[in-house]
Amino acid sequence: QVKDMLGYTQEEALIKWTELSSDNPINEIGFQKTVKAIETGEVQEPYELELVHKKGKKVWVEVREAPVVENGKTINIVGALTDITERKHAEEEMRLLLTLTQTIAEAEDFDSALTSVLWMVCESSSWDFGEVWIPSSDSRYLELSPSWYCKSKEVESFRIASKQFTFAPGVGLPGRVWLSKKPAWIQDVIVDPNFPRARFAKEVGFKAAVGIPIIADNYVVAVMEFFLREVRQEEERIVVLVLAVASQLGTLFRRKQAEEELVEREKRYRALFNLSPSGIVLEDIEGNTVEVNEAYCKSIGYSPEELIGKNVRMVASPEQIPHIEDNIALLRSGKTLQHVVEDIKKDGTRCWMEL
Repeated sequence: QVKDMLGYTQEEALIKWTELSSDNPINEIGFQKTVKAIETGEVQEPYELELVHKKGKKVWVEVREAPVVENGKTINIVGALTDITERKHAEEEMRLLLTLTQTIAEAEDFDSALTSVLWMVCESSSWDFGEVWIPSSDSRYLELSPSWYCKSKEVESFRIASKQFTFAPGVGLPGRVWLSKKPAWIQDVIVDPNFPRARFAKEVGFKAAVGIPIIADNYVVAVMEFFLREVRQEEERIVVLVLAVASQLGTLFRRKQAEEELVEREKRYRALFNLSPSGIVLEDIEGNTVEVNEAYCKSIGYSPEELIGKNVRMVASPEQIPHIEDNIALLRSGKTLQHVVEDIKKDGTRCWMEL
């Protein structure tokens, strides 16, 4: 069991826990419980340790131990280890997913959300480098996004090399993800036949890589790719985690796109409203002025500040007041009106307005 769990033979494992443990501060809590069990001869609560496999990977175990006491003295400790690595990974990934979801929801724009995701995924896992590819304006190829992250300056040359590339559908890791709309995992990019940047990856020591699509309305709006400096078989849990994050990013993209379209429509409306040669007045159902354009202000002699918030009766001639009441009632009923009214300008002169 020790060999299966940690890669050591029984003989190799007959050493102190401290020599098998990582530098995780949580281990100190477990060591203190062992010391207390030895000193008191009492069974302590189970505890968790982060150990290091013979191949270097981290292994989480739950430790249950009991002191063997003779003549009031602890002569040894009997313990049992349970591998809880998968459970710990699941807990960590759930925390990461929740944090990423909140980060994405609070992001000011799509690019800043991408940068945050790259940083958090790399820092919370073994990935050394992450960057993003986005479709060109004519959707003929993928080009490099400004969003990227690396743990070490030693791999920055790969980022510089990536700037020289664009990818058509199906070409390279980004291109194949773009074409398939599915994740793609490469165990070793150096020997992959469809990885044009292999030479540059070799220079920085990159091996395994994964590409994840970000999809909005069935359209790939970006492709995230992550690299690490060791050969590794596909890890489904990593792919599932980043796919979940990508789904959140897709939702954010749609929302930001809708917001940008709304802003653009508002700009077009504002241009038409302000540049119209005809006077335009927006009123609420009580007849209070909500907005006016420059042409109307010029025709009536008042500034926007003098009109907005005031009732239309302010500029109407006394003879028109009864008609205004009738017209407002008709408008409330949903009818469209076209009529002529007599208004009084700021200088006191009267004018007729066709509405």
